[in-house]
Amino acid sequence: MVSIQPKTLHIHMLQAPTKEDLTLLQDLLPTQVHFTTGTITSQTPQFEILVAGYPSHNDLAHSKKLHSLLIPWAGIPKATRAHLASFPDLSIHNIHHNADAVAELACTLLMTAAKKIIPFDRSFRTHDWRMAQTQYNEAILLTGKTALILGYGHIGKALAKRLHGLGMELLATRRNLDGPEQDKYATCYPHTALHKLLPQSQALIVCLPLTKETHGLIGEKELQLLPKHALLVNVGRGDVVQEEPLFQALKSGHLFGAGLDVWYNYPSSEAERAHTPPSNMPFHTLDNVVLSPHRAPDCHENDHLRMKHLADVLRYPAEGKPMPNKMSLQRGY
Repeated sequence: MVSIQPKTLHIHMLQAPTKEDLTLLQDLLPTQVHFTTGTITSQTPQFEILVAGYPSHNDLAHSKKLHSLLIPWAGIPKATRAHLASFPDLSIHNIHHNADAVAELACTLLMTAAKKIIPFDRSFRTHDWRMAQTQYNEAILLTGKTALILGYGHIGKALAKRLHGLGMELLATRRNLDGPEQDKYATCYPHTALHKLLPQSQALIVCLPLTKETHGLIGEKELQLLPKHALLVNVGRGDVVQEEPLFQALKSGHLFGAGLDVWYNYPSSEAERAHTPPSNMPFHTLDNVVLSPHRAPDCHENDHLRMKHLADVLRYPAEGKPMPNKMSLQRGY
């Protein structure tokens, strides 16, 4: 019987991992998978798969053998999407290694806003106990409340599991549903049911990518449909929630509080990271907002988890099978 040797697969990683992480990735994959890393030059060998979040047009055009782009996180960056328009036959994929980390920070933001942790911490650092004796000391009990998760993918499901543990009732929305579906943690509805679900929800948690359909999805009308003293958390993309209506709903007290990890303005250079306001509205003046600089995916184990999830996805083409986690350039996820 003649044995068939597996086909060699060449993968290029645009951002070179540490030696330790690359060794881990190689150890998790068959020996016929070969890696090159770093900036692509005229000397870079031809490759079939490019692992990159922000490839240039030249990076994508370099290899005549390239058939797949694997983005090492969730979503497609705006600049990358623009380049990909010139490569319509390229298959686009991603990984979800940070779903647990994002879900954990979403819970943290929700609880921090509900319990007014930030203003109390700020006051108590001056040894001032007086806030605890005022009406300001009121906090939101999450047990028994209903949370609505917009976007019931990897992050949304990881979040539902955690909020269920807090004793909350869970609703969720997802595209491509004909009617309600129930799983162990949440009842999921078509995204068209949003206005029906908002009045039932004491907490709204946004886990949506930014697309033409989701841009500005939550505006003044939607915020006013939430019950008075509802909470809002955004770990999806800033522009899913309209900036000024959100600020006004928080300033007026209609929203009890918010936890925001995603924003409207981002620094465009390393130097700008020291002084770029995240919004055109003065959210920093509000005591009922928890501000977080888009760090939800970050954790000590992040790079290790990324390598494991990359291996899980790359194992398929290494074995001659279609690669999972395929994305739609048109949808943006």
